Amino acid sequence: MKKKDVLRHIKDYQAFIKTQTSKNLKAMQFDSRGEYIDHKVIDYLKSCGIQYEITAAHSPAQNGIAECLNCTLIEHARAMMLEHNIPYFLWPEAVAYACYLKNRSLTQALKELITLEEAFTGKKPDISMLQEFGVKCWILQQDSQNSKLDPKSQEFIFVGLSDHDKAWRYWNPHSRQIQTSRNVIFENQTHEYHYTIPNPASSNNDTNTSNPPLLEGKQEISKQILGSQLNPKFDPEPPETPKKITTNYSIQPPNVLSKPHIPKPALLSHERSACIASQLSIDYCVLNNPQARNKPPG
Repeated sequence: MKKKDVLRHIKDYQAFIKTQTSKNLKAMQFDSRGEYIDHKVIDYLKSCGIQYEITAAHSPAQNGIAECLNCTLIEHARAMMLEHNIPYFLWPEAVAYACYLKNRSLTQALKELITLEEAFTGKKPDISMLQEFGVKCWILQQDSQNSKLDPKSQEFIFVGLSDHDKAWRYWNPHSRQIQTSRNVIFENQTHEYHYTIPNPASSNNDTNTSNPPLLEGKQEISKQILGSQLNPKFDPEPPETPKKITTNYSIQPPNVLSKPHIPKPALLSHERSACIASQLSIDYCVLNNPQARNKPPG
């Protein structure tokens, strides 16, 4: 921020406090280096009845809260930029996003366990749009320059949230500009769009997941290592020697084909009776005479 823009930002901040909280700006504190204060700023503060204070020379401890906060924001911005190798010229975006996260985080400076945003507005902040700074994102290209066979989205770098609309800010390395869009898919969301190939042998609702088999001897080695850790005097048993399997390769003589068995035809009722009569010596006179049955054989 340039020195000539300080007065404009003070007026904007004063109007914002008046509109959002219905309170007047009463006091402001500046550094003694003269970075943000000049005779124009002092004249405007006097005209509005705003009290201003200037720290002593070479005494940053008098402005301790602001100095500590600046150090915290710079540390957060450095960590976020180094995590994804973000170019150094994007440091204002990193500091702005770190400040955005700071205002929506819990702090011990307040008596209640709430965030700074909730203390200022009285509402809990919405953090559903938060993403990791510097993560890869894919933006839907809605211009008419792409053909039907070109990709519908391109890869960019996420750098923050927009202040005036519900959209994400991203860095476009082709045009070297910070742009906004709401049609965004982030890198951490691409892992959710996965599917498994169903097994035809299983049912429609069940999916079989197979794990790769262990290497040969891996299970026995793990048992030996576990036993040695639990018992120093552990002596693993030697592996069992596989038994030799002998196979008889002698040539067997071919089987002699036997004549096929042909079943005899069933006999008729009168033929069956004649057959029984020829095989058994039965006296039909005795058989049909009840008195003859009681006589002793003579």
